[in-house]
Amino acid sequence: MSFSTLLLRREKHVLFITLNRPERMNSLNEAMYADLLAAFAGVEVDEGTRVVVLSGAGDAFCTGADLSGDEGGEKVLDVQPLEERRRRLSQGPQRVIAVLYRLGVPTIAMVNGHAVGAGFDLALACDLRTGCEHSRLAIGFTRLGLVPASGASWLLPRVVGFARASEIILGGGTVHPEEAFQMGLLNRLVPAAQLEEETMSLAGKIAAHPPVGVRMAKFNLRQGMKMGLEGALEMLAASQAVALDTDEHRTALAAWRQKRKR
Repeated sequence: MSFSTLLLRREKHVLFITLNRPERMNSLNEAMYADLLAAFAGVEVDEGTRVVVLSGAGDAFCTGADLSGDEGGEKVLDVQPLEERRRRLSQGPQRVIAVLYRLGVPTIAMVNGHAVGAGFDLALACDLRTGCEHSRLAIGFTRLGLVPASGASWLLPRVVGFARASEIILGGGTVHPEEAFQMGLLNRLVPAAQLEEETMSLAGKIAAHPPVGVRMAKFNLRQGMKMGLEGALEMLAASQAVALDTDEHRTALAAWRQKRKR
């Protein structure tokens, strides 16, 4: 499958999805929303994909919605009926963020440059984030009298806690890479020349494990964040019962006992 706004490449079990509108700093338009949804749908039915890495072409990760109105941009500055504005949000950035957040395989945002607005939300919707000295993460909606409507107010507290999320969202400022790393917003912070290598190392470590167990572990992590302890333990017991009966587990256990690689 080919895409007009994305580049896809595979390295073993890791699928790289690159936002490819560098002339617009990879801002999101309707064509990119459609391409991302199609790419994510492909991931869910592809047993060969164990990890997805999301990044941006050129110097930016993603600078949010395309406000230009050109080439399928959002035209958010136009005067539109209230219901139309709500529909565009729910069917565009909100839908992409929700699908990415719920993707069955682990996801890593390789934040190679600016991640702004909905671009910040794309990074937040991933399970892990890597960055470099060029990474700049910002929301900025409050400076324009707006709210972060594509998910940050729900996603960010789950990554950095309520107080830090409040400061970032209400203050409307930019989080610089060292600060982002210290607060846990970035899992890895390395020089730009090493960013892809470090990201691939992290992705490869995850992809090397039996995929059924990894998928269930991710599901349990996500679900556990909205459950009480007793419910989470019950869910984990059910997941483990299923995992114990898989060929992947038996193969991995035999390799471990024999001190050999799978």
